Order: sequence, then structure tokens, then C-alpha cells
Amino acid sequence: TGLWVMEPGCVLAFYGIDALRFVRPVKIGDTIYVESEVKQLTERSDTAGLVTVHQQILNQRGETVVDALVHMLVAREGKK
Repeated sequence: TGLWVMEPGCVLAFYGIDALRFVRPVKIGDTIYVESEVKQLTERSDTAGLVTVHQQILNQRGETVVDALVHMLVAREGKK
């Protein structure tokens, strides 16, 4: 989770993880990075919304090592 961008002031709360799968092992010497795609936006209030993001952690060969749906409560634009 340390690779995920959770900008202070924008991300109000970590809401949870669904469909978490550890697909391949990460080995000493591997380089990993995260790819994210917003899948759903849900209004929660006048000041916040729930963002569902499909996140994949990949290794240096482009192989998925972790796959998950991440949910975050975020401030609505202009409402920080």
C-alpha cells in the first residue's frame, strides 16, 4: 500500500480492499510499480465521494503480482 497515491487533504479515509489477490511472488531484487484505473465514483455527501480503483502491482517484467479493488473516501473538488 506504500506505493498507492493517497494525497493528504484529498484522501479523507481508506475505505477498504475487495477482491485482493496475490498472483505471483515478489523476490529480492524485483522492481515493482502500481497501475491504477478508476472504476466507479459514488457521491457520499456534498463534500466527499467514494472512489473505487482497480489497482495492479506489477514487476519489472510487467507481470501482475497483486490485483485488487481499492476504495477511498475523497474530498470533492473545491471542498477540501
